[in-house]
Amino acid sequence: MSNKILVLAEKPSVGRDLASALNCNKKGNGYLEGEKYIVTWALGHLVTLADPEVYDDRYKAWRMEDLPMLPSTLKLVVIKKTGKQFNVVKQQMNRKDVHEIVIATDAGREGELVARWIIEKVHVNKPIKRLWISSVTDKAIREGFNKLRDGKEYENLYASAVTRAEVDWIVLSTH
Repeated sequence: MSNKILVLAEKPSVGRDLASALNCNKKGNGYLEGEKYIVTWALGHLVTLADPEVYDDRYKAWRMEDLPMLPSTLKLVVIKKTGKQFNVVKQQMNRKDVHEIVIATDAGREGELVARWIIEKVHVNKPIKRLWISSVTDKAIREGFNKLRDGKEYENLYASAVTRAEVDWIVLSTH
């Protein structure tokens, strides 16, 4: 069994561009595979913060006396309508021959959040690298893969994205 690298794109069109540049021609259900790489994709967000009623039944109806809604920790849930693709990504991340994950979602805070929440919800603990490109031409993709960065370098970007999402949840749940 050869060691493979899983590449997570934000959307199918970018996944196809990445797969083309990385010679991943074998089609699977929700992924493309080659000798070295497996490319799969999110459909935007596959994971989000749980709705208020997940924390307490009284939050099913919006009542002023129940505000503010401030759970001690916010929970991540798989979005129902994209659950099938989440399961595809999860299955690929958990493959025994996958030894590394490359986050290839959009270069920015939200792209980082899309990938990290999936990784967190899957509970996978494999080394993470980050592809940071602004173009999906074959040349840009290959150059980007020659300059992959350690995922740890993007922890602050991820923390910033989580903070924004949690603040939005608290503010939008109380207004």
